[in-house]
Amino acid sequence: MFVNPHTKDEAEEIINTLKQECSGVLFDVKQENWNPSPDFLDIYLRLLFRDVVYTYKELEKTQKYKITSEVFLSRGNSGEIFSSSYGGGYTHNALINFHTTEWDFVFTIRKYKENPEPFYLRFFSGGYSDYESENSSRIKITERGKSLSIV
Repeated sequence: MFVNPHTKDEAEEIINTLKQECSGVLFDVKQENWNPSPDFLDIYLRLLFRDVVYTYKELEKTQKYKITSEVFLSRGNSGEIFSSSYGGGYTHNALINFHTTEWDFVFTIRKYKENPEPFYLRFFSGGYSDYESENSSRIKITERGKSLSIV
């Protein structure tokens, strides 16, 4: 069972599995040994989040993908984890799907401003075109139908 990634290898293992199983890649962002100015990082993540919100709101309308999955890891080169998450959900309620991503971006900006060291940033989002993904060996959707985990 996958849990929130704490290392590059864990993040890549989860992402590689998702890439094999998803119907399409929505976002695939990777920055290694990245050392932007805190202001640039703030703007970059705000713009990326804007794109995530727009994409998920469109999916809510079009239902091109019925389910999405997300993986996020930001980790300083010293080993300090800025933020880490892994999950997903149905696209009929976009707000639920991107709420965790918003917190990941906020925590990354906050931690980086406190300790501006080079870091690893990984954000991946994949879409699943039908509800048959629920029966995948790695995807489990909760009883409430608002989140999913991959095991």
